[in-house]
Amino acid sequence: MTVGDATGNAPDGTVTGRRMTLVVIMLAIVAALGGGLWWWLGRGIEVRIPQRQLEAALAQRLPQAQRLLGLFELTFDRPRVTLGGASQQMRIALDLSVTSLVGSAGRSWPGAVELRAGLRYEPGEGALYLTDPAIEDLSIASLSERQRNAVRGALTLALRAWFARHPVYVLDGDDPRQGAARRLLRRLTVSDGVLVLSVGR
Repeated sequence: MTVGDATGNAPDGTVTGRRMTLVVIMLAIVAALGGGLWWWLGRGIEVRIPQRQLEAALAQRLPQAQRLLGLFELTFDRPRVTLGGASQQMRIALDLSVTSLVGSAGRSWPGAVELRAGLRYEPGEGALYLTDPAIEDLSIASLSERQRNAVRGALTLALRAWFARHPVYVLDGDDPRQGAARRLLRRLTVSDGVLVLSVGR
């Protein structure tokens, strides 16, 4: 019998049987895990993000103030997200506060806006952005029709500019499923109350 040194190597530098067995076992485990991962991704998986989770992520970026035409300051807050319905789009309702910057400066009008938009994925950021948000409904107390139309047009531009810079959701790279979606996202679909991310090779 040859006695190995403290490192587990035999005097002639060869690896002992025990260490060789350990190496083989570790390689087998790595191969099994890797093969299992690619089998899992090959079959395709789904990452499901409920609308309340999207609401919570968006709420962290609000409230937000925007100036409109140098005449008003708009603050929007409290997002409510709706997924599903006839279209594959997201609907977002926001509370508004419109404050006059001229004339009766400091006067505010409460309101609400509802918009619909598509979704796009930005792989470099692992982020989901709105595309072409359009106002579906706008209500602002005590504004005239002329004022409301002016606010609507400016608000559309302001919301599009803001959502172009700020994602509605960023996939979590530390979560195994969302981490896979960041790298291998194939398709986005909207179900009733859930955003479904299809992942696979």
